Amino acid sequence: MLEYRVAERTDDQVVVDLRGELTNHGDTDSFRAFVYRDLIRSGDRNVRLNLDGVTFMDLDGLWVLIALHQHSAALGSALSVQGAKGQPLEKLTSTGTLALLGGAAEQGRGP
Repeated sequence: MLEYRVAERTDDQVVVDLRGELTNHGDTDSFRAFVYRDLIRSGDRNVRLNLDGVTFMDLDGLWVLIALHQHSAALGSALSVQGAKGQPLEKLTSTGTLALLGGAAEQGRGP
């Protein structure tokens, strides 16, 4: 199960906290629609996804992040990740996706 909520909003950025599993069995469709429709399309120019509470991510979850990044770039917005640790950080690193999602300098250390 994936939970998400807007944790912080300023004039130039919105931070969304994620908790749980980012997988094809989670709520990735509703999460993807929320970020795309409610944040990117409504004018938020800098969306940061805080992955600190994500305990597991499979390739489907990774694809969701990549797709959201591509959609945001196509609309002139930026989407990045922060706080990944453990298995999600390993997944982002081993696939070379961490640099694409702009989170290399911000990643937390964890098990």
